[in-house]
Amino acid sequence: MKTINRDKNCHAYSYNRKLAVAISIAIMCIPAGNAFAQASASRSLEEITVVARRTEERAMDVPITVTVITADHLQAAQISSGEDLIRVVPSLHTGQGTTDPGTTNYSLRGISAGVVSYFSDIPSSGITTDDQLWDMSSIQALSGPQGTLFGRNSTGGAILFVPQRPRDELEGFVDLAVGNYDEQRITAVANLPATESLKFRVGAKSLRRDGVIENLLGPDMQSQDRHSFRLSSLYEPSEKISNYTLIDYSERDEQGPLLITEDVQDGLGCFDGLGCFYDNARQVIPLGQLQERLGIRKIANSYPRGAFDKSKAWGLTNIFSYNFTTNLAIRYLFGYRYFESDYFRSQTSLDLPIQVARQGTPESDTYTHEFQLKGVGFGDRLDWTMGIFYSDAESEAFRSYALFNQVDQPFSFDNNPTATDLSDRISKAVYAQATHSFTEKLAVTLGARYTEEEADLATTSIGPQFTFFGPTTCLLVASPDVDRDNCVRKLSDSYDAVTYNVAVDYKLSEDLLVYITARKGFNAGGFNPGVRDDNAPGSPQPAYAPEELKDVEIGFKGQWSWGNMPIRANIAVYQSKYSDMHRSARGINADGVPFIGTTNAAEATIEGLQVETAFMPIDRLQINFNYGYLDPRYDKGTEVFSKKNKFARAPEHTVNASVNYSWPVNPGGEIFIFAGYTYQSEITFTDSNLGAPDDIYQKGYALVDAKIGWNQVGGGPFDIGFYGKNIADEEYALDRQDNRDFLGFLGTHYNVPRTYGIEVRYSFGR
Repeated sequence: MKTINRDKNCHAYSYNRKLAVAISIAIMCIPAGNAFAQASASRSLEEITVVARRTEERAMDVPITVTVITADHLQAAQISSGEDLIRVVPSLHTGQGTTDPGTTNYSLRGISAGVVSYFSDIPSSGITTDDQLWDMSSIQALSGPQGTLFGRNSTGGAILFVPQRPRDELEGFVDLAVGNYDEQRITAVANLPATESLKFRVGAKSLRRDGVIENLLGPDMQSQDRHSFRLSSLYEPSEKISNYTLIDYSERDEQGPLLITEDVQDGLGCFDGLGCFYDNARQVIPLGQLQERLGIRKIANSYPRGAFDKSKAWGLTNIFSYNFTTNLAIRYLFGYRYFESDYFRSQTSLDLPIQVARQGTPESDTYTHEFQLKGVGFGDRLDWTMGIFYSDAESEAFRSYALFNQVDQPFSFDNNPTATDLSDRISKAVYAQATHSFTEKLAVTLGARYTEEEADLATTSIGPQFTFFGPTTCLLVASPDVDRDNCVRKLSDSYDAVTYNVAVDYKLSEDLLVYITARKGFNAGGFNPGVRDDNAPGSPQPAYAPEELKDVEIGFKGQWSWGNMPIRANIAVYQSKYSDMHRSARGINADGVPFIGTTNAAEATIEGLQVETAFMPIDRLQINFNYGYLDPRYDKGTEVFSKKNKFARAPEHTVNASVNYSWPVNPGGEIFIFAGYTYQSEITFTDSNLGAPDDIYQKGYALVDAKIGWNQVGGGPFDIGFYGKNIADEEYALDRQDNRDFLGFLGTHYNVPRTYGIEVRYSFGR
């Protein structure tokens, strides 16, 4: 008799029901007969242009999910960092770790390690995109694998940060803002056409804000002191030639985040055979009780003296295009990114040197080259692109930790465990994609890509023999491949993969599209320097393999009007198969020493629904509503990773809603009101969470933002606005670490509290 897998069948039934509901919604949204008409000229939604397929085209014509945030929406919604994108992108979670300060980590559709950021078409770090998030043309979030046309493969998606390019007009603005926590922000931009063929755009931004965590014994934490600069040029001597160049620079010198120390344990700093490093009754417990009374926005910590958080980043982008004919063109994209950082601070909030860290990247260089050949043929029915991609990323990093230091002992590299890493990763790829329009309504897209990557890592680790004290020794794992004489371990690996994109789309009308897309993406492997090479199969190994994701997405895109009300709706349902997943897991080396490493741990299925809508019920009133539903589950585990774990950083429900209303006033200009609402349901921050206590989860939370102002005051060049972010002063975690087993506390990096202020902009040439 056949055995029925009830759990699997229930999941299949649940997903099919969701799919049926989504398709029904799409069908109901499709205008029929004469019940719908063209929107009136006085009331229309802004036309959205995207570069999701590496060329400009209407968002309505692209058979994948693309969330577009326009320049006006970025300004109204006060999107000033990557963390803010949860306010506008469904099924997105963002976070910031204290061990990787200032870098926004993206998780899109439940996938944390496979989302790639691009700044002006070049793969870039989270710090670069955060510090350059001003004077933007748009931000475009592409959900799902982007394994064909884009520079780097990805499993979760790509986020494109598109800065404003030089234009023909002499124009610009100066934007001044002041707010609570003594925030002072100034942004200045000028567009300068030199000749008919040569244009420049130059701008700079300076931001200072006091720390949002008051420190009674030292500098306030989580402050901002950031400066950035950008210069771009566009040279178009003829219709055939175009050359776009962009130079950007940014720097930080501030006090970064730290973990608010919670649930302090009696045995903090106590170890079998070593005793206690602090007096629990007189130091640890009273300090833990003090922190509990102070709450999450105030600390009393004097460690370390002279703390800092500094970074610099700059880049060069050059995009050259030459049109041989109207049907054949070539593009060469060159990118260079440089980054350096250094921070020194306590990673806990108690007034004890429990975990003082000095960590940084003295130098990181990334070069990218990409050639594209693009053409049109068969009577303009075939659009095709062929290309090659090459990148070389070299990085040097160090980290040094003073764990359970004596109260009066200064921080010293000589007395602490110190590790350095030299890494080099080379990626090469060839790709091709073509879209053939069989009729005016039916089109098929086929794309394929072959990628090879080579990764090398040389790591060292020296320090006291017992981590806390003792003679200096080599701290690398006792693995046969470790050169203990020089205390260095060298690891190398290579990866290759074929990825693809297949799509069929059908236009019900000029503004109504249905499609189905199937894609595959991959995320390259990496290394576990702390794992022996003779461990048992099934446990983490010194090198882990790539992970891959295959997905199928069915979608509907449409814009129409109901009477005089314009409506836009994008609806997509998807199912992804995730295999050879990268997951953090605990293990024990062959010599009995425990470790935490990354393993190809599991297989999973991710199912979801994404809805994005916009409509204008009356003149000058636009309402946006986005919803994301996410249902990830592990289908298979391993000896060290249970399939009963929950996906980390994967909110089941996300909601983004906004209302924007403006009206003209008699003296001149217009009054505007913007209100935004964001909701994210419960998440966990760690992969291995089976049986974990409830307090490691971040419960669901909601954010409310608003802005009110007067544009072109009295018909003049000034705009004025009053803004508030997180008006309800919601408290939620950006990162949470359960260190109770080893360090003796729970640590949380919290969000920025309520902020508000006034903004004045002077514009010329508009």
